[in-house]
Parts: sequence; C-alpha cells; structure tokens
Amino acid sequence: MKNKWVIVLPILGSLAVLYGVISFWFGQQTEGHYRDWGASMNRTVGAARLDYEVRDYRRGIFSSEADSWYRITLPHPAHPTIITFAQHDRIQHGPVVWSRDSMALGLAAIHSGFSLIPSTGANAPGAQSSRSDESIFQSRSVVHMDGAVTSRVWGPPLRTGSADGRQLVGQGLQAER
Repeated sequence: MKNKWVIVLPILGSLAVLYGVISFWFGQQTEGHYRDWGASMNRTVGAARLDYEVRDYRRGIFSSEADSWYRITLPHPAHPTIITFAQHDRIQHGPVVWSRDSMALGLAAIHSGFSLIPSTGANAPGAQSSRSDESIFQSRSVVHMDGAVTSRVWGPPLRTGSADGRQLVGQGLQAER
C-alpha cells in the first residue's frame, strides 16, 4: 500500500506543477493578445477619435487583472466632447477556463466591467478602478486556443450628463459574438 503512494504522490505533484507552468505561459500569451488588441483599437472613424490605453496589467500564475481606458473624442467647433470609459478585467488563464456555467479549453476567460470616468483628466477620480459591481456594462469573453474570441456583453439603460448640459443616453445593451 505504501509503495502505491510513493509512485502516485510524485506524479500528482508533477502534474500540479506542470499545470501551473502551462497556466503561466497561457497568461503570457493572453497578455500579448491583450496588448495587440489594444493597439488595434486606436482609430479615427469619420471625425470622431477612439483612443485605447492599457494603464496597468498585473499577471499572476493562474489569473491576471488589467485596467484600461477608452477615450472617445467627438468633434465640435467650439468644444469637443470627450467621453472616457475605464475597463477593469479579471482574466483567468487556461488551459481550462469557465465559460458561463461550463468549463472550456482556451487561453483565457475574461470578465470585464466598464464604467464612465466623470472627469477626463489624467488623474481623474476612479481612473484606476472599474470593478464590475460599479459598472455601467459588463462583458464575459473566452479567448480560444487559436486566438479567436467569443463574447457576451450586457448592461442596463444609461443616462448621464456633463456640467455643460450635454447628455449621453443608452437604451441598455445585450449582445453576443
């Protein structure tokens, strides 16, 4: 009986270490994809401009967290309107990830929360935090082994305004890709 454990325990220990190494490597791969996606987000559409910035990425062995900003600039001759969203991501590294209520194989599962930043200054209050319990909308994504992404996005109706009387109104959000 003792001989069986002498064989089984080292094998289980080796498998646990191997899973940790693979999960950390998947985390590195996911961070590379994350930064590439961010760089591809910066663009001009018509006269409007979208800028995306990864402000902080904290990678661990089995999971990571990231904070990013989206800044949308809408042109106006006198005063352009700038809308800034903060995004907070909780990233679970693969190879086994939770997708909704089931397990899947993938590089990562990402749960994101998006919130409006009330001030657009570089040191605006709340700039480093957009936890999902404060979010105006959320998403849950799975990054598959080939780099493809499937996502579900949801959020309640939104109405917010600025000091100069401009309004941002949303009718709620529910999308899947």
